[in-house]
Amino acid sequence: MSPLEEDIRDSLRSEAERLSEVRPLLLPPAATGPRGQRPWQAPVMAAAAIVLVAAALVTAKVIRNGSVVPPAGSGPAAASAAPGAAAGAPRYYVSSGLVGDSRNRNWAIVAADTHTGKTLGSYKLPNGNPLSWAASGAADDRTFVVQASVSTFPQHPDTGPARWYLVRIFPGSVDPVRVTPLAIQATPATSIASQVISVALSGDGSELAVVSNTGKSVGLGVYSVATGRLQHFWSAAISGVRPDETPVTDPSWVGDGTVAFAFIQTPKVRQEVRTLDVHSAGAGLLTDSRLVWSQYVPPPADGKYGKGTPRTCATPFLTGNGQAVVCATSSYSASTKRLSGLWLAYPLATPVRPRVIGSVQVPQDVKDFAIPNTVEWTNSPGTEVIGRWVTEVVTYSKNSPGPATTDTEHFAFIGGGKVRDFPGLPGTQEAAW
Repeated sequence: MSPLEEDIRDSLRSEAERLSEVRPLLLPPAATGPRGQRPWQAPVMAAAAIVLVAAALVTAKVIRNGSVVPPAGSGPAAASAAPGAAAGAPRYYVSSGLVGDSRNRNWAIVAADTHTGKTLGSYKLPNGNPLSWAASGAADDRTFVVQASVSTFPQHPDTGPARWYLVRIFPGSVDPVRVTPLAIQATPATSIASQVISVALSGDGSELAVVSNTGKSVGLGVYSVATGRLQHFWSAAISGVRPDETPVTDPSWVGDGTVAFAFIQTPKVRQEVRTLDVHSAGAGLLTDSRLVWSQYVPPPADGKYGKGTPRTCATPFLTGNGQAVVCATSSYSASTKRLSGLWLAYPLATPVRPRVIGSVQVPQDVKDFAIPNTVEWTNSPGTEVIGRWVTEVVTYSKNSPGPATTDTEHFAFIGGGKVRDFPGLPGTQEAAW
């Protein structure tokens, strides 16, 4: 067993008794599309009356979990990231980006090839400053829905309704990227674009789940892509919660009739994954949803979190076959003083025994991860993911009075015992597969 595997096993071993057993959700297998945009949120405590109290923004970086169940015939993917794209990775993605020359640059929806990093085409948005972005793709890897809004009033960036676009990719054609505005029904929750927190397109591309935050309520709506009509809406009351603190995040689809979402109750301490039957009655986001997985990690006695302090994992969401929750975290080896990014799958049948999808050990000069490591996409069984991590390195300059930090962003396909960096992905921009 390698030293890295020993560190991972040690970092996961103490968490087993802290996870709640929940009976598995039994649903037919279905492909899962890429996930939508997420804020760097600080979840909040839930009261019995479903009234949520705002909390300060925090990050979740390290967790110790239960016994590792490695993939059959191999240990966790580890060591350094290897260049090149893997066969299982989605071929195409969309992101936001600036197009044009230095005198005439404009925000645009950009479609690109994951394997080569080459841009296939772009669609210019109206002139203005970026306002909000959320995107998700269908299982065919050719169909995406994007919410991309800009503002012409920099002093009032939160004005303006959400603007929706259907993006379709036709490889090898003369016009490979075709973008069409969508008439998604406006509601109080989407009347201001920045209130749209994240989205998830169903596997067949026919329905869109939208998480929103008005500051007074958090909601999840399901819309028809063909007609734009709102088909169902659930909500829960909140109090003074900013968009970057939204406690409901990471929507995903399981089959054609179930939407899953993460409910973060307490930062770094307690979180859940819940499901909604989109065809059932009811309007309560928490009262009408079903708990399928939960995680609880007691806070440190002194209230101080360090690199090796256990905490909940980031971006937990249910896989497309409904059988596992996938999330991202990190581990720290006190002996080698090195950090590793970890991507885990928690089978609902055995939720206290997470399986390591993959890991990457970062260089020794990395001080910390600048933001929580995340899962950006997963295949239906949760055996392969696209992971994101941002390393933070302390730098010194003769012209600077003190130390500074340099952040480097990474996207990689993780699975099959390997970690492969993607070429040419846009730095600091959200991408959807």
